[in-house]
Amino acid sequence: MKSNLEKLSECKRKLDITIPKEDVKKDYQNVLKKFRSKVSLPGFRKGKASLPMVENAYKEQIKASYLEEFLPEYYQQAIEKLHKEKIFPINQGELEDFKWEPDDDLKVSFKFEVNPSIKLEKYKNFTVNFKPEKITPKIIDNELKALQENYARVLDKDSSAENQDLIYYKVEKYGDEQLKEEKESSYRIGNKIFGEKFDKAVLGAKLGDMINTVIEIPPSKQEEKPKTQNVALKINSVKKIELPEL
Repeated sequence: MKSNLEKLSECKRKLDITIPKEDVKKDYQNVLKKFRSKVSLPGFRKGKASLPMVENAYKEQIKASYLEEFLPEYYQQAIEKLHKEKIFPINQGELEDFKWEPDDDLKVSFKFEVNPSIKLEKYKNFTVNFKPEKITPKIIDNELKALQENYARVLDKDSSAENQDLIYYKVEKYGDEQLKEEKESSYRIGNKIFGEKFDKAVLGAKLGDMINTVIEIPPSKQEEKPKTQNVALKINSVKKIELPEL
């Protein structure tokens, strides 16, 4: 086996492998014999047809079997040689496209990656300017609020929806289009994601209510104004978010 390693970048390498046709023929013949033992040809018992006849009938399948069995072996042998030179791939080699016939040398290429060579310089006796963040009451309050939200309970509610409640709904109509299989969505009242009109419309909603309102669609450009769209939605449930005590 002959091999050649080409440096493509700091991390990428290309490995060219050449297997002499004498070795290729020996390995290929072993695969051909295994194949013959498993197939039957007209006029012959299983495993009794001549090798040339089997090869002629199943040439492409035999080639594929040979490559599948021996390419990983050839690659591993080449990699073991690289290990002796202190070259260690960090991923599985990627096979390049190639053409090959059983009577020729097998020439194949793999691409793989290696750890980059890093030279440490000036990593001692230096200082880093660091300004610690000033902890304010607002920062503490925000963290406590986030902690409460993480441990909140969502409970069913029989009464009408209030600010900060969750509503679950299905859009029945979007503009002039009637929707039949729209998935259920949820919304926390007060977020104003869809605009103030939407929040006002769903405030006070109850299970089963049909709400006709408008939603605001964010503009694609910062200088543009939000667009609006008429929607009709059905309230499936109203839930209360219960925050634990701090």
